[in-house]
Amino acid sequence: MSVALGKSFEVESQEEIMKTLSKSGSGEITMKGWCEGMAKLPKLLAALKADVDPQWGTLRSFRTPEEQLAKCMGNIERLRREMQSNQEERKALGLPELTDERKMEIEKEMRQRKIQCKNYRALGIEPSPGYCVFNQMDVEKKRKLDRDTLERMVKGLRKALGDKAEIEDLENIMSVLDSDKSGDIDELEWVNNVRKLPNLYKALDADLDKEFGVLASFRTPEDQLAKCMGNIQRLKRELSANQAERKALGLPVLTKERKVVIEDQLRSRKALCKKWRALGISPSPGYCVFNQVDVDHTKKLSREKMERVVKAPTVSIGSKSDVEDMATIMKVLDEDMSGNISEHEWMSNLEKCPKLYKALEADIDPDYGVLNSFRSPEDQLAKCMGNIQRIKRELDAHQEERKALGLPELTEERKAAIHAEFRSRKDLLARSSVPRAWCLLQAIASSTKLTSTKNASYPVRSWSASSLQSRAPSVRSTASRIWTRSWSASTRTNPAISRSTSGC
Repeated sequence: MSVALGKSFEVESQEEIMKTLSKSGSGEITMKGWCEGMAKLPKLLAALKADVDPQWGTLRSFRTPEEQLAKCMGNIERLRREMQSNQEERKALGLPELTDERKMEIEKEMRQRKIQCKNYRALGIEPSPGYCVFNQMDVEKKRKLDRDTLERMVKGLRKALGDKAEIEDLENIMSVLDSDKSGDIDELEWVNNVRKLPNLYKALDADLDKEFGVLASFRTPEDQLAKCMGNIQRLKRELSANQAERKALGLPVLTKERKVVIEDQLRSRKALCKKWRALGISPSPGYCVFNQVDVDHTKKLSREKMERVVKAPTVSIGSKSDVEDMATIMKVLDEDMSGNISEHEWMSNLEKCPKLYKALEADIDPDYGVLNSFRSPEDQLAKCMGNIQRIKRELDAHQEERKALGLPELTEERKAAIHAEFRSRKDLLARSSVPRAWCLLQAIASSTKLTSTKNASYPVRSWSASSLQSRAPSVRSTASRIWTRSWSASTRTNPAISRSTSGC
């Protein structure tokens, strides 16, 4: 209370207060002792009268158990982000380095706060919307919220709750919350005034996840970072699109004006991602995985795509990845039983499959927002190109030499199957992504030899060390052309090249 009221109110010493209120000297204050002794402590009484909220009958400066729990949850998130922060970007932004000593302090504090939260929840205490919502929206820890952030929060509530959310209009909300008319809402203004907007407070309480202390309708910083990373990938693909094929497919031409807009958006979004990573925010699997898998931007995932999503981390991580079976996953995620999973269904229900969520979270690259085990659209396109070359060579192969090598004969049925596969794979080449790692293998594969395997239904390629060495200059040249087209010098080398993609 002394902190809240400042120097304008000075109260009696703690020893004098306890001596006056605890008549028995036991160190405990009874209701009778409190009421009778308060009149003998005029300074304390005046301070309490100044601090009490007449509308709610509570001290403004004293946190309720619900507020303490909310504040504790917020601090756990703050500490977790500090622990996961990208140290290079922190250094670039002038933020202090995360030392080993600081890591130990954070781990100890997180353990203590988690125990405290469990104890509160065991007593049936639920976090109040005040501190929880403020901490969730105050991503950069400026201790204030601007009008744009508040507008985004209200919009999310109305969309999520529908007719149930009869929230006050934004002008009224700003007028009540921004008591000093500064244009921003600080933490004290938010906590003291949010209850004066009963409809907003009721909507916040209805939307608040009591276990995690976050609004379900408001994107967490992790979700915002994931969405931002997904938009960067979308813009890059649009920029590197094959314009002739776009025209053939009836897609709009990429004009010079649009290129300027894309490049400007890319710069601003990259800067935002770096800033969030420096604050220790990691992208959530939700938006990242959906954007990575939804290559054709239909805003829905089929069962076939979901099988690839589930299989990728399982193969990559191995026995560490124990996920739910496909029937359970589809039942949980596909709420309307349409056979496809919409973006809303994915985001709303993914955490209801905790094993899958944990596997995706473990496999995601926090700096680039992609699953390490799942082929990117660029990798899929490159693999598709490689398969076209493979089946073309099989079709053109000299049948007598195949027979001499003990390889199976190319039957009419196999020819028909190759032609069908050839047509379907060529259709995929109209996608706007740029192929990467698999193209390098194709550059080497021109000197492959046919080998026979016991179970092979078509030729298997292999190449020797001498073949690789002799073709090194041309491979380097091919690699240079590919990387020049697919990635600018300012960005990373694609980690997919070194990924294990078996079974994906």
